Amino acid sequence: MNLLRSLSRTHLKSQIFREVDNRKQIYQSKYAGFYLLSKQLTNAANSFNKKYGCPIVLILDQIERIAKKNQDFLGILQDFAKDHADRGSIIIVFVTPQLLKSYSAWSQAIIPLEIGDISDEITVKFLEETDVNKNISKYIVSHLTGGYFALLQQFKTQYKITPNIAAEKFRKQLFMRIQNSLNEAKTIIPLDMLHKLIGANILSSQHENCTVSFHSYYVKTYFKEANKTASKI
Repeated sequence: MNLLRSLSRTHLKSQIFREVDNRKQIYQSKYAGFYLLSKQLTNAANSFNKKYGCPIVLILDQIERIAKKNQDFLGILQDFAKDHADRGSIIIVFVTPQLLKSYSAWSQAIIPLEIGDISDEITVKFLEETDVNKNISKYIVSHLTGGYFALLQQFKTQYKITPNIAAEKFRKQLFMRIQNSLNEAKTIIPLDMLHKLIGANILSSQHENCTVSFHSYYVKTYFKEANKTASKI
């Protein structure tokens, strides 16, 4: 009996030491902050479920930024989402302009809800109703943003600050993004050039009709202007 008690205590101590060691490693890792946050989210989700009888919903917007900067952390987020989806304790919604299917956690995702861009005509009206000059609205929509809502919001913010130079300033910012993306594409491990340009958000592929086009209006405008400049040289 004493031997069993001794073995039991030894086993319990080893478990405690392992748990302490694991926590020490986690706290010292670069994802320690998320580990603490995940514990708090889990506790909050459990309390919410007990009170309301349904899982809490967490919405993560612009998740593609994490995908570009830190795919390891994105994997941790998706695994966290999968674990809680299995338990039915937390529903996590990933909002992104591109589908992220490269991780096994995607198997727990429902069929994604895809929201298309709004028409150019409605987009111009949208900008006008937020006090953007009509001519500027038409230029911005036809040459830079199209109906891409995220870009429209960025332009509106810029317009509020510097309305007189907002269009030109916004155009330069977007073109700078393309130049950075092109430079980044050059450093990618050599694969098919088409795949590089799609990955750098220069081109966009439409799987339904197997076509490739420019990713957005401002990309198209950039290459039009670049082509005009090159032809004059």
